[in-house]
Amino acid sequence: MPQRPMISLSKDFDLLTLTATELQGFLERKEITSELLVDLYLSQIQKHNREGMMLNAIIATVPKDQALEAARKLDEERAQKGPRGPMHGIPIIVKDTLCSPTLGVDTTCGSFALKGAKAKKNAAVLDALLRAGMIILAKTNLSEFGGMKQALMTGGWSAVGGQTQSPYVRGGVQPNCTFLGHSTPAGSSAGSAAGVAAGFAAVSIGTESDGSLVQPATRASLYGMKATLHTLDTFGIQPISPEFDSAGGMAKTVEDLARLMDLLQEGKDYTSHLTSSFKGLRLGFVDPELWKAADFVVEPNKDFDVQNLAAMNAAISKIRDAGARVVQPVKLVTLEETMEEGGEDIDELMDHDFKVSLKEYLSNFENPSNVLTTDSRIASVAAAAGFPVAAVPLGLADFNGRAFGMLIISPENTDAKMFEVMSAWEATLGPRQPPPMLVNWNPEEEEVRL
Repeated sequence: MPQRPMISLSKDFDLLTLTATELQGFLERKEITSELLVDLYLSQIQKHNREGMMLNAIIATVPKDQALEAARKLDEERAQKGPRGPMHGIPIIVKDTLCSPTLGVDTTCGSFALKGAKAKKNAAVLDALLRAGMIILAKTNLSEFGGMKQALMTGGWSAVGGQTQSPYVRGGVQPNCTFLGHSTPAGSSAGSAAGVAAGFAAVSIGTESDGSLVQPATRASLYGMKATLHTLDTFGIQPISPEFDSAGGMAKTVEDLARLMDLLQEGKDYTSHLTSSFKGLRLGFVDPELWKAADFVVEPNKDFDVQNLAAMNAAISKIRDAGARVVQPVKLVTLEETMEEGGEDIDELMDHDFKVSLKEYLSNFENPSNVLTTDSRIASVAAAAGFPVAAVPLGLADFNGRAFGMLIISPENTDAKMFEVMSAWEATLGPRQPPPMLVNWNPEEEEVRL
């Protein structure tokens, strides 16, 4: 059994809120070990993945003995040589589209067709995490084949993993909801988002072609980011289209996200851009009414629309007071305006002409970062143009508890500028909210288990 820690687990150690940065502090002070972290996180997965809240966020866990052995070796390395970096010994969960032959688990993409199939090499992203000393705990559930199995499939459902549930939504996914409806975890990286929110790991990896990472991040009250296209190695990740595919991270804080993205994009130093200040930043907010999702994507809810708009306007007021230059509403060229007949086909949405048009349009702005409402088509804008896109948390819906937030897009290769915006957002608007249902989940039982 892993050695017990020097800290009080019941008082100081809340897996729902602890960040990778905080965990690293505990490790550096020798108040806990990575071996015990693995044990605690695997226990949390066992408690709420197929039992408890039955979140179905995890498709498969790495064999426990293997994960504990990896953690022990990293603990020994820390004692003898010091940590490799800020993510040394930190557990992480990754989407089940990343090939993982060295982990002892299949890569199914959520499909029984790949159950038992063995990949030849790890995904490049996976190897980057392992080189940094991270511990892969589990493969996360997703929309099967990244949502490509069939049109309009419910976000987060796969044949292997079942329906991913949000730890925020009261009553779970409703039978009459739309495919990205208010009760769904929204998007193919759903398990990676729900897992972090539920305390299955401090950080996670998702992938995205068109909203698959950032939409689930907002539904889990997380910070998330899809990098500028072609700035990280996507070898070994199930593709949809090389013109739109990328990977990225999800985390409870901007600092954790920056450290994770530093690993994925070699040579980057996003932590140096965490200024926590809006001064000098220019932000454009689009009209949420013009950009909201179609009714067949997210079912209408007038009460939520009112709450969402009020929360956005309150955030804008705080951002102005904090020194940002705000343009509201800013007119952003739409997908339809760049297409000859305004069709909805994905090939048209991601047409080369749109990419060229949007880049030309945004060249008129001075260091623009455009902040936009979620449940909108704005992720398609980023996908079509190859721009980075990020998610920031904003609040929880009164009517069913779902988390909501906003998306940020910015021109290609301005990822660092987006971290400035995210760090200022966090400093100005305060910390995210963990899932209330898990916060209040049988605290007496948890004390006994620890």
